[in-house]
Amino acid sequence: MYDDFAKIYDRFQEIDYDAFVKFYREVFRRLKKDPETVVDLGCGSGAVTLRLCRAGYDAAGIDISPDMLALARSKAESEGLDVPLLNMDMCSFRLPEQVDCVISALDCINYLENLQEVRAAFECVYECLKPGGIFIFDINSEYKLREVLGDNTFVYEDDSAFCVWDCACFPEDGVVSFDLNFFVKDNSKGYSRYSEYQEETMFSEQELTELLADCGFKDIRTYADLTFDPPNEKSERIFFAAQK
Repeated sequence: MYDDFAKIYDRFQEIDYDAFVKFYREVFRRLKKDPETVVDLGCGSGAVTLRLCRAGYDAAGIDISPDMLALARSKAESEGLDVPLLNMDMCSFRLPEQVDCVISALDCINYLENLQEVRAAFECVYECLKPGGIFIFDINSEYKLREVLGDNTFVYEDDSAFCVWDCACFPEDGVVSFDLNFFVKDNSKGYSRYSEYQEETMFSEQELTELLADCGFKDIRTYADLTFDPPNEKSERIFFAAQK
């Protein structure tokens, strides 16, 4: 998904990654779990993976993009961290050993095209977890995709680059598309342009909960927006926690 602009990807991410790791650790505490091995599914540039490592977990990352994994690997090496980073599809990955926990952060599940692909991913997660293992992931809610992102345009900039993010909502297809254009200052005092097209699929809390149960998960819990409140009709991000 991410190619030439992998190297500038992190620049425009307005995300509190530390809050995500803090949330995961509170989920562990509430579930009375103390995982050692954690896999970050759809790890991207490794922002969450490396934080899990720093927090003391034996963490690994999986992503379909070699470019994003190269960025994650570079960041890990700069910190002296030895982190397994695996180039695999989240719908068909396999691990040599089962792990205690799988997390998938920042709406990776929304990038799957349909429930069949989601089922394939959930089945892979289930197989790679130890008995009693935990699966935590989040999605952009239907409300956020329709009403917040919708057909809007967002512009981000800093001293050496800017990004134009055009969204288009197709409610009849349950899809929101993103046209991202990055403009980065180059050595000629002009700008180099990097473009990317993405789509996110709308999934409901109910259909994902039912699918988790159908794949064998139990004690399925849902939370809203990095809190432990139940989701409501205006929750923008819904978190799921389930056990094998």
